[in-house]
Amino acid sequence: MTIRKGQDWGKPFVMPSDCMVVASDAEAARSEPQAPFYVSSGDLHEALGKPRQPKEGEECQLLPIDAMQYVIQISEGKELSAFAISSITIGRWYRGAFFVLSNSGFHQSRHLLPRAHPNDGFLDLLSLRSSMPMRQRLLFKRKSRISAHLPHPDIRVERLDSFSFTRTKAHESLIIDGIEIGSWSSVSVTVRPDYWHTVV
Repeated sequence: MTIRKGQDWGKPFVMPSDCMVVASDAEAARSEPQAPFYVSSGDLHEALGKPRQPKEGEECQLLPIDAMQYVIQISEGKELSAFAISSITIGRWYRGAFFVLSNSGFHQSRHLLPRAHPNDGFLDLLSLRSSMPMRQRLLFKRKSRISAHLPHPDIRVERLDSFSFTRTKAHESLIIDGIEIGSWSSVSVTVRPDYWHTVV
């Protein structure tokens, strides 16, 4: 059940002795859906307010986390399907079109999408126009550290149920939870609500 306006997020929980501790978004995304985990760093950790790790037997909160399920077509004609927990980026911020598809709202410790929530059942997308001048890109880079980059005529923000993109240029990179995909031709993404559970 995704979070609703005015309702509490998650439920009371007691920290188990076998709770998995993960150190990055990419590692968290490899967690089993049924097994609670604590994430000690990364953008999801940032979005959760950098909580300390609960001790065994301590009362804490168990929070449902949505997943971004993606399917990548790679150049050899093969298909890769997996889950992302925090962000999927296409391109580079300093040239051409740049896209950040976010679950947590954070990307490299920048709060790019303030309306995003890890359990709202949506994909949040920030995109930079390909025509955006370098001076404005540098300003975006600087202002995004303090979430002061919006609104801006060359920056678009959307909330989506699904997303797809076909690669047209060799320099268009695809990075998922901080891991770059070496060879790809297209990617499609959908939301899987309440897929994981984390403790805080």
